[in-house]
Amino acid sequence: MVKPATKVLVRVLAAGLAGGAAVMAAATWLIAAGPISVAFLSPYFERSLRFEDAGLHVAIGDTVLAWGGWQRNVDLRAVNVRVLDAGNNVLASAPEV
Repeated sequence: MVKPATKVLVRVLAAGLAGGAAVMAAATWLIAAGPISVAFLSPYFERSLRFEDAGLHVAIGDTVLAWGGWQRNVDLRAVNVRVLDAGNNVLASAPEV
């Protein structure tokens, strides 16, 4: 005879696993459907790419999550990247990194 508390625990665990699987499937589908903008991360990357001694900093147009194929899974890409000097003159640029 199984205790009622054990039945409830098993059901809660099963529901949690099913819910987690559904969330992972939805996240995988969204990323595979096309790049997802995570622009809120751009300022953090820009701040970490400041070279104050050299007077250089990096400006990022957008940051996206994209499916990189089965070999690389998920890519984090910076779009419209520019390296600027202290006077905000463009020294180098790349469409995507």
